[in-house]
Amino acid sequence: MQTWLNTMKTKAEQEEYETDRRAAEDEYAAALEGYNSQSAGAKVLTGVMLGDDGKPQKRHVTKRFVKKPMVRNDIPSESEIAAGLVWDGFMKTDNSNYKVMMTMPNYSVTFKDQAVSEKQYRSATISVPIDMKVTDPSGKVVFQMSFAAPQYQRTDKSDKMASPQFSEFINGSGYNSWLDQRKMDARQAVYTAMSSELNSQMGYGWVDRTDPVYTGKDKKQDYSAQESAQLKATQGLKDLSISEESAKVKLGEAMEVWISELKDENLGDKKARINNKVAAGLYINAALVNILLGDHAKADELLNIVQGNDAFKGGDQKESEAVRVFLDDERRRKDS
Repeated sequence: MQTWLNTMKTKAEQEEYETDRRAAEDEYAAALEGYNSQSAGAKVLTGVMLGDDGKPQKRHVTKRFVKKPMVRNDIPSESEIAAGLVWDGFMKTDNSNYKVMMTMPNYSVTFKDQAVSEKQYRSATISVPIDMKVTDPSGKVVFQMSFAAPQYQRTDKSDKMASPQFSEFINGSGYNSWLDQRKMDARQAVYTAMSSELNSQMGYGWVDRTDPVYTGKDKKQDYSAQESAQLKATQGLKDLSISEESAKVKLGEAMEVWISELKDENLGDKKARINNKVAAGLYINAALVNILLGDHAKADELLNIVQGNDAFKGGDQKESEAVRVFLDDERRRKDS
């Protein structure tokens, strides 16, 4: 719309100039005709009064310079943004309940020309500061983040070329095309970062996650039930993205074994079949499965047992804290 308005404005200005120019020509022609019809004495008298030769002067009309609207090829289109931003679990529609808004003030571009072996090239560092905001159906902002930090900068180098060719490249249209492409590459990198953060915070796609399934290991003890549960849990975890119902059955059966085994825990005896090390692993196993099955309260309860008891040592505490981070993340997703 702005380009159309600018075009209309310059067209009107050009028409006004042509009208004024023709009027000046007509005025001059009429004045010259009147001057030529005068007698020689009258011409001399007119010249004396005007302080010149008395001959009419053409009125100067300033030309309206038609300024072409600036064409920018570095402004992202809606289709580019829609293709670049990937939000797992959501469809892109005009009537979406959730809206993603992005603000990009302008590019930050710095240059450095360098010479290597009698050839020159330009290094361009481009930053695309984009602020992203997500609103829910009520208009409440549920997530926002700025992508203006140094890690989102991109540095590219032009081809190396001899000085005459380099000068021609920098001052020609080829350089503008090169820079526009580099800006697009920088935007794409930010879209990737935005998609990653958005999916990490609010996405619903499947992501790879590796967690150990613990079982006791001692030739003098019988851990066959735990080993069977470990196999069921491992298969259940693999089935989650294929058949959720099948996965729930296998994970539920494994968890029943772990809870049953914990009835024999003896945290003060290192030689016990279910000592503090084995018990910690079983609690963490059960907590992880409860998170995956959506029972966050039960997972929280199981992790509190480990984190609230000094009998469970550093490595167990560290592992339980890692599972709690996962729990907190899943809770936030559910509540958002």
